[in-house]
Order: sequence, then C-alpha cells, then structure tokens
Amino acid sequence: MDQELVAYFDRRFSEFKQELKQELKHELREELGQEVGARISGSAAETRRHFDVAAERLMDRIQLVGVPPGRPAPAPPRSARYRLTVISDTIRR
Repeated sequence: MDQELVAYFDRRFSEFKQELKQELKHELREELGQEVGARISGSAAETRRHFDVAAERLMDRIQLVGVPPGRPAPAPPRSARYRLTVISDTIRR
C-alpha cells in the first residue's frame, strides 16, 4: 500500500509540475509580448519623428543650396520621355 501511495504522489506531482510549467510559460509570454510590443511601438513612433525632422531639415538645406536668394524656385525636371518627344517634334518640323 505504501508503494501505491508513493507511485500515486509521484504521478500527481509530475502532472502538477507540468501544468505549472505550462501556465507560467503562457503567462510570461503574454506579459513579455505586451511589454515588448509596447516598446517596439514607442520606439517606432520616436524613430518616425526623428526621420521626419531630419528629412525636413535636409529639404530646407537643399532649398537653400539650390535656389539663390531672391530667385524663384526652378520648375521640377521633366521626364526623359517628354524631352525626347519635344526633341523629335522639333526635328520633324
């Protein structure tokens, strides 16, 4: 009878141990997943703001270098296809 009781307790404790492990793993994954997700979202927003500011500063510098003071900004460049069309029309005339 003692051997049966020992075997029963061994089986029950090993089952309990497995259930506890699975429950702890599940809870840790949920908590860490939410925390990591929040960190990533915060970091992504901060990175976007940084690049927006950097791009804005870069555009300001490009405008300062590309356009002398008192002159209007040049028209945007046309595509190569448009230029070839204009040239071919000029040659055909």
